[in-house]
Amino acid sequence: MTIFSNQVLHAESIDFSKWPTINGDSIVLENARSEYLEKCLELLNYYMNRYVSHVNYPVWEQYADVVEDILASRE
Repeated sequence: MTIFSNQVLHAESIDFSKWPTINGDSIVLENARSEYLEKCLELLNYYMNRYVSHVNYPVWEQYADVVEDILASRE
């Protein structure tokens, strides 16, 4: 997944409504099950806590915000 690679991602060119998958496809976050979103959030939090100086940290933060907002809207 490019989101967790060392490839520099530019937030302005990313569609944060879609989550990239391992095979290069993407999943529309609004349509994903809550369990899947929670797993994505766990993964984001792991990387954000472990690699605080990573070049893609701002992208991870924005994805985390989007996922948290979707989960909060379902409660």
